[in-house]
Amino acid sequence: MFPLGCGSGAIFPGVDGRLLRHRLGYTDDDVAILCNRKHEEVYGAEYLVRAIPLVLSKLPKARFLMIGEGTQTSKLRLLASQLDVARFVSFLGTVANELMPRYVSAADVYISPSLSDGTSS
Repeated sequence: MFPLGCGSGAIFPGVDGRLLRHRLGYTDDDVAILCNRKHEEVYGAEYLVRAIPLVLSKLPKARFLMIGEGTQTSKLRLLASQLDVARFVSFLGTVANELMPRYVSAADVYISPSLSDGTSS
């Protein structure tokens, strides 16, 4: 998990994520947590979704941006619903590479729960 510094342009100078945060319905007090792993078992997105209730119990302003798609997408959406956290999760599908700096700049935290590697794909 890496703190990013919302909207600061620290990672991508000149890219301001605040407009995207507001489009997503996030307030300045919300903590945006970004995961852009493919929705495949090996990338561990299920573990992130299962952790959301615990995260929310400690950080009620947490909001989760799930970028990506895959064979597990339907399962992840259903799991979020079953855990009663779907309203805190935005499943955004695939995002074009050139738009990723906006999403990273809009996030406060990046998390990569992969079971096999330490880089996003």
